[in-house]
Amino acid sequence: MSSITFVDVLPIVIVLSVLLPLVIGCCRVACRRHWRQGSSPAKAPRAYREPPKEMSQRIISSTLTKVKIFTAHQQVLQGLAGVFQITWPPAFTEAMAYLKVFNFDFISILPIDCIFPYNFLSALVVRTVAPLVLVAILILLGRSARRHGREALGYLLTNGGIVLIFMVYPSVTQQCFRFFQIHNFDGSYGRFLSADYSVNVEGAAYKAMTPFAIAMVAVWPFGVPITIAILLWRSRTPLLEARRREQIVGGVYDEARWLAHVASRKQAGEQVDAVDEVGVDVEGFLWSLTESYRASAFFFEFIEYVLQKLTLVGLLVFFQQGSLEQLTLGLIICFTYFGLCCFLLPFSSKTDNFMACATQFSLFIAMLTAVIIQYGTEVPQTVVTILIVFAFVPAILAIVLSFQVAFNEMGINSCGVFWRPIGRAVQRVVFGTGRTEIKHTETVVASKATSSLSVTMSVTSASSIDPVGNETEQDGHI
Repeated sequence: MSSITFVDVLPIVIVLSVLLPLVIGCCRVACRRHWRQGSSPAKAPRAYREPPKEMSQRIISSTLTKVKIFTAHQQVLQGLAGVFQITWPPAFTEAMAYLKVFNFDFISILPIDCIFPYNFLSALVVRTVAPLVLVAILILLGRSARRHGREALGYLLTNGGIVLIFMVYPSVTQQCFRFFQIHNFDGSYGRFLSADYSVNVEGAAYKAMTPFAIAMVAVWPFGVPITIAILLWRSRTPLLEARRREQIVGGVYDEARWLAHVASRKQAGEQVDAVDEVGVDVEGFLWSLTESYRASAFFFEFIEYVLQKLTLVGLLVFFQQGSLEQLTLGLIICFTYFGLCCFLLPFSSKTDNFMACATQFSLFIAMLTAVIIQYGTEVPQTVVTILIVFAFVPAILAIVLSFQVAFNEMGINSCGVFWRPIGRAVQRVVFGTGRTEIKHTETVVASKATSSLSVTMSVTSASSIDPVGNETEQDGHI
């Protein structure tokens, strides 16, 4: 049997990525049309419609959020091989080479090998120090710009530093922990670094680098989540206020919508606190940490760093690599994070929540495949195909959902153009009702309502009550 390649699976990836949101949308439309056929009254129109932002700003913000979700997914997926010692099938390795750009690494960008030969120790210095220098430069430039009155530029530079930390954190965390992975050879061969057998643990170079590695572990794997927690805690007052307003008004918090709600309360004669009449002021440098989330889930960025990046890609390297215990813990972490995404729905957009759940389910499938690879005799080609499909579906799904958001912002109803015709067909097949039956049902309900109303009006006009309380007919006879 010939081995499968990435080129053979690519058509399946493209077709499934396009059909997945299409099928879900069709089923959603079909179910909604079926559930709304009852005699329950229609919902009253909303008294307030949220004013949209600028079209380009909303499209760019939504696209960047989807890119962020997919980048985090690829960073963790590509880091699984180094943590769990997984030998992926050649077709999957070839496929992942196309997405290696999302796993940001300074060693792969800077031509260090052209300047001087390096090993794991020198590469660790570059991987940890270079991002810190760039982040420090961006933050200092941002503070300088804000002092000179250029607030927008200052916050942009500061958020650039936060985005850079987001890009390099998984790879740097993994490399910091791999410094302490030691392989003991049998006999008198000695102890060497598992990541680089040219580094002797008993040598002077490794002992000299140990304090530096401990400091970098404190700065990167544990320092970054702690810093994020401190920043969110310091800004908890406006964030909790936004959460309270989100629960009162309903939906995603928007300042214009809240002020309109306060104005309607004042017109109704209610007493409004002075705090409710002003907007929520959150520091601009927290934009990249809280903008894409709902106000009630502003802490989710900290959960992502700790539960997914620190624990799954970092701390699990201290277990025996490839062991059943390590793989089981990885499966539990993936499933726990997938459950949190489905339960909390932390993002402010439905498409972002759907994509987050899809990417986490993809990681769970990858971990299951890793168990099959580690403890199976031979990996079937079907498993390789499924693995490649689930690795690439989130990428094309992000493109499809971004186009959908762009169409909706431009006034093009993508749901009505693509999903509703197929949804009606699905409704005819699944529920046995079509457009004719729906119209007939609506006609019957309307005729019953009209007949009952006419009977009530005739009884009311046929009789009346006199001031004494005696019932008299309308023509004057008793």
